[in-house]
Amino acid sequence: MVEKMSELLSCIREEALRRYHSFDEPNFSFVEKTHARNPYINILNSLEREFDLDENTDVNDDVCFSYFLSKSQWSWLLQLSMVGRYSILKFVSEANLSLDIEHQIEVRKIEQSISEVLIENGIVILSKEIAQEVLVPENEFWDDGTVYQLLFSDLELFA
Repeated sequence: MVEKMSELLSCIREEALRRYHSFDEPNFSFVEKTHARNPYINILNSLEREFDLDENTDVNDDVCFSYFLSKSQWSWLLQLSMVGRYSILKFVSEANLSLDIEHQIEVRKIEQSISEVLIENGIVILSKEIAQEVLVPENEFWDDGTVYQLLFSDLELFA
């Protein structure tokens, strides 16, 4: 498991370096180009058959496409990286919402259907643990140098 995680982190770092050209003085020009061609349109079309999608992408601050996916009373934040074929899927709900076992099962089934679409399209779904791994040292561009910051946003998702 540790070896696979190390390999994944190495691949992410290499891919990020190719996109940014440098971690000391990163080039963010790929963001507008990637946003304009939207390489994830087929995934979005598939997900729209089952979910309500609300785009929340901020090309001025993030390096990912962000979408809220909703089905019945449940919602998720899906982030698709512009750096590489990586994603974060986070269940979002009312802060005080406590899921009983029946609803937990329903939520897991829905998450499984989202994951299947992503995996079928060659998207790697990153865990919270991977996203919080530090890949580059802090500098004026990287607050913490985590996988999440390199691939998605400098805003904290897992606070």
